Amino acid sequence: MATRKPKEPIVHEDIIEQPLEEGNYVVASVQGCVKVCKIIKISPVMIHILPIKGYARSKGYMVYPSQVVKLSGADALVYILKNSGPEE
Repeated sequence: MATRKPKEPIVHEDIIEQPLEEGNYVVASVQGCVKVCKIIKISPVMIHILPIKGYARSKGYMVYPSQVVKLSGADALVYILKNSGPEE
């Protein structure tokens, strides 16, 4: 009986070659607007993102990794914490 090889993890990089993982926050152009989004799922070719604020389809959007920039640093963290709450 043949044994299965373990799946290798999918590794994607953003436009400035930072590694992307599920749960990372990124800036992406969604329907003509620049939005801060969270990576929900990573597929072999694309990433599934969901904007943290504003209108979004319930399923989010599929984009190529080269179309996003990973957010990191204190300023990005403050923005994410400030705007990730429920809409008023």
